[in-house]
Amino acid sequence: MTMNIFRPDERLERYQDFDMEGKRSEGYSVILLDVDNTITPHYQKIPDDEGKEFVRKLKEAGFKVIVFSNNTDERVGKVARSLNCEYYCWCMKPLPFKFNKAIRDYKIRRNEVICMGDQLLTDILGGNGAGVHTIYVRPIVESDSRITSFNRRIERFVFRHILHEKV
Repeated sequence: MTMNIFRPDERLERYQDFDMEGKRSEGYSVILLDVDNTITPHYQKIPDDEGKEFVRKLKEAGFKVIVFSNNTDERVGKVARSLNCEYYCWCMKPLPFKFNKAIRDYKIRRNEVICMGDQLLTDILGGNGAGVHTIYVRPIVESDSRITSFNRRIERFVFRHILHEKV
């Protein structure tokens, strides 16, 4: 069994490092954007001005941005409304169901979709399993919710011992 299911197609230090022009020229048109610690800290109600500006520029560059999170409808909906985006909540990443639903709902091909997030065990594993391009973004803040902090310990192990990469 290959452990490449954990390997993101790309790694970014910050979401702001995303190459919009390059990805559009490669044929990508949809971004499934994680919320907590990807576009905003988990304790912040909505993204700051920099996060909002990033999403505005993505849309301006021709991307369909869909907020895509395992969090609640209340949390994800509030973030999505602040970004003027559609959203999917309770995604149950890494399971493929909501990835497949989004692809069907928007009548898009998998090779047009990017999943951008800060967790290997949810965003990257889920995106890879769904056959979409995955981009791992270093978390915005070091603190996490209790569940996520457990995942981070596993993630550090995967980075070091399976992917042989520096965390």
